Amino acid sequence: MISRRLLCLLLFPCGLALSGCKPDSAPSTKTAVDTRHFIHLSARDNRAYDSGQARLLARLIAREKNTSLETLCAQGDAGKQADQLRTAIAQRPFALLINPVQALGLETDLQSALTAGIHVIILGEVGADLPCSSRIHADQRELGRLAGEVAVTALTLKSQSEGRPEVTGRIIQIRGNEGTALDAARDEGLNQALKSAPGIILVHDAPGGWTRQGGEERTRDALRLQQSFDAVYAHDDLMGLGASQALGTAREGVLIIGTDGLSGPEGGLTLVGDGSLDATLYQPLLVDFAWILLRRMAEDSAFKPKPSYQLTPRIIRSRDVDDVNRGALPPFPEL
Repeated sequence: MISRRLLCLLLFPCGLALSGCKPDSAPSTKTAVDTRHFIHLSARDNRAYDSGQARLLARLIAREKNTSLETLCAQGDAGKQADQLRTAIAQRPFALLINPVQALGLETDLQSALTAGIHVIILGEVGADLPCSSRIHADQRELGRLAGEVAVTALTLKSQSEGRPEVTGRIIQIRGNEGTALDAARDEGLNQALKSAPGIILVHDAPGGWTRQGGEERTRDALRLQQSFDAVYAHDDLMGLGASQALGTAREGVLIIGTDGLSGPEGGLTLVGDGSLDATLYQPLLVDFAWILLRRMAEDSAFKPKPSYQLTPRIIRSRDVDDVNRGALPPFPEL
């Protein structure tokens, strides 16, 4: 197995300061005839995770000689991304990394890119059947299941400490957006895990828009409507931080689980370390492994990557923070 590096945690700040998808240090055009040009087509930039992806890729490519990077963001607009893809293909880059807004409408252009000898890496949960050199993703359903596992374990211990024979609890879920494949998969995983403890129920479910303010507002709504609850599952760490701040004096009695596990002042790793969150679900930055594939492709023209690679998430609780900082993360898959 390839040793897991800490680039995604240590090389860069969380990425929350990015105002858009385009990394501030990355050149946007070829600088020399022999420069390998890479184009990153991002679906959106309103998540800390997406900003982290863009920033990490810029750092990785900047470390290599004779490389350049252009990052374009579709802002969630599938038509805009299709136009960006066609423009990118016309530049004949060494590789395209694309996080699709949606799969529909991209098939023909991606096949054209492959035919032209451009390496195509699909990033994320959308586009499993799109033509590509390889696809890299993390199981979003598993992230939701891990959140449910954390909640069930904590509420089981709480019931035992209180001498109650039945495990009970009330959970609220703060999604990023409603109606997306990502949110649906995480919700499915969460509910699968909760089946092991029927006394634990989901009482409130609302979108927080991937922001701290959204997490705070949705938690205040839940407090007003539900009066009390035992756990919060937020689909990113910023919304989890907002939930923590909204709870005020009630924070001590509520388990808060975030998602992503980035470092930086408002990243999940830091927030678990300082007690703002009780746990975060580490989601590997896909571009970290994508860069390993691309370097291998550049070094060995005969190398053929596997059609798909799945990266492994993990739970990070307060007791895990030091180990994670020392490198205790899931290994990357074999090439």
